[in-house]
Amino acid sequence: MRTLFKGQWRETPLDYAQQTGESVVRVVVFLNFLDIGNAYFTRASSWRLIWNYVREIGVKPTLAKILSRRAERHRNDKYLSVGFGYLLDGAPVYFIAPLHPACVDILPLPNGLIYPAQDELPQFVSELQADTIYYAQAHGDSASESTQFAELSELAGWHSFSGSQLPNIDWQHIKPLIGQLSLQSCITHSASARDICRASKLQQELNNPFNATLFGFGNYAKTVILPNLPKRLRITRVHEIDPLQISSGAIDQYICSTESKIDDNDNNAVFFIAGFHHTHAALACEGLKRNASVVVEKPLVTTRLQLVGLEEAFRLSRGHYFACFHKRYQKFNQFVRDDLNIGPLDPINYHALVYEVPLPAKHWYRWPNSCSRLVSNGCHWVDHFLFLNNFSAVHRYAVFCAQDGTLNVSVTLQNGALFTLVLTEKGSHRLGVQDHVELRQHNAVICIENGAHYRAERDDRIVRTLSLGRMHSYRRMYRAIGEAILNNQPGDTWESIASGSALVLSLEEALRVASE
Repeated sequence: MRTLFKGQWRETPLDYAQQTGESVVRVVVFLNFLDIGNAYFTRASSWRLIWNYVREIGVKPTLAKILSRRAERHRNDKYLSVGFGYLLDGAPVYFIAPLHPACVDILPLPNGLIYPAQDELPQFVSELQADTIYYAQAHGDSASESTQFAELSELAGWHSFSGSQLPNIDWQHIKPLIGQLSLQSCITHSASARDICRASKLQQELNNPFNATLFGFGNYAKTVILPNLPKRLRITRVHEIDPLQISSGAIDQYICSTESKIDDNDNNAVFFIAGFHHTHAALACEGLKRNASVVVEKPLVTTRLQLVGLEEAFRLSRGHYFACFHKRYQKFNQFVRDDLNIGPLDPINYHALVYEVPLPAKHWYRWPNSCSRLVSNGCHWVDHFLFLNNFSAVHRYAVFCAQDGTLNVSVTLQNGALFTLVLTEKGSHRLGVQDHVELRQHNAVICIENGAHYRAERDDRIVRTLSLGRMHSYRRMYRAIGEAILNNQPGDTWESIASGSALVLSLEEALRVASE
């Protein structure tokens, strides 16, 4: 794929994959209408910020995070654009590209963002030169004051995976933006026709029974998953729907694809699933149908229907399922019952105050398909509470949303345990997500700060203190899961998956009702 970044044309190894209900456009004219600078997390360059992270997570993880985020600067450069081009069958069309690079030569788009132009070709068609792309940028003042801007701004950042319906588009307002463009004001790029490439050529895969496929090649996968896997568990294939996340180095190292589904010829025994939230369940079900091991990032499901489908896949599969709830793997867990001075079946009250970094306005966590922050992130603390209480059945739950968006959650279990969660984005983002957890019972309390610092105390003394660093649970989790796969050990039980998933979905439903 040929893309324009900061005025320079770049060759990207792969093209966007064509999804159901989409058509492929060969671009001729591309007009940027709106810079979308609020679709991804970006942080300002700051030595103080780097130092904060070094102190919190260490030098090596901080460096990996910096390099990963820096590589994403090409991905982050996205625009709302309009244009003119031709479908693969030669039909001329107008189109709208709602979240794409400054310019691209080949683009699959939903049919609702494409309009046939054969009956009303733009004025400049007779001036077009063969194998040439014309790029221009709308002037901000004139664009923002136009009628078309209001219509287009509704589409800014829209994605076919979002779950949002396309707004009504009045093409009679949109077509003049393109048709009246002067080619003399455009930047040109020579771009002869070429074949569409959605997957790298099949490389020779070593005969390894523990070859793995990774879905989602974002910052988390690059900085957390890949560095912490056992060496014998080898990632050979990578799927990432945004080709700008796939570098030439990744092409050399893995079989890469922008397809969102498991390839028919993929015989790997392990699937790591870390893509868009609403895609996790379907990919996990497909992996289980192949009797593979599936390693699934949160959230495990986003709908009741997905939960039903996952249960059936569990029942019929000989594969193993591993949920990536890192708090289950904290070393602190082994001390909790002793430090609270309680038995193995006694309830543990759990209270969490969680700060989340505010989401950019167009971030994919805000998509309807991603659900609320309860599903996206709150599931971590819900799961940890249930895990510490041996997945006791839920007795009662409630959700309250304050005017500033702060969520207050309470849950009681059949064993008598109480859970409270305050989830907010109001506060300091010096270290990103931060949390304070208290575990209480009788005359004892345990405080866990940011998953890194542990302190247990009773009436008369401090029982134990321990600091391990924020990343220790992630390292333990992937190493433990990896070793379990290598040794053919069972994964998580259905009870441990269904309990937390059902509760989080119930909380999500209650939140929606409360918000109406």
